[in-house]
Amino acid sequence: MERIIKTDLHILRMDGHELVFEVQDDMVNATRMSGTYGAEKQPSIWLETREAMGIREIVSTLKGCSERDLVQIRGEGEHAEIWMDMGLAISYAGWLLPAFMEWCAQEVRNLKEEIARRHLQAHEDEAERRIIIQIHRSDDLPS
Repeated sequence: MERIIKTDLHILRMDGHELVFEVQDDMVNATRMSGTYGAEKQPSIWLETREAMGIREIVSTLKGCSERDLVQIRGEGEHAEIWMDMGLAISYAGWLLPAFMEWCAQEVRNLKEEIARRHLQAHEDEAERRIIIQIHRSDDLPS
């Protein structure tokens, strides 16, 4: 079975900067988030802070996974990107710019609401099909 990976790209334009929030499943491209902030705001620097270490510990405990599972390096050399779990990425966004953190959190809420709506709609459609099939059986029709 082939797994389809959906990427959601969200862009916030603020104070002449383009802030990018790229999401794949529960991971966020932190390298892309830091694009306009320069070398001193790279995700690798934030991940070494006491704040980030504490957040990693909390998120890994809540998710029941290893802290290593919360950060991925994708690609190699100068094209390598750091991807973070959403819980880490939202905190990282706050380190970049507090307003960016609030916006990212809202985008995550919107994504989760959209997923829930799609899931609910799929189940409603399934239930509706079952009802239609039952009604169209001649034995089920009232006499």
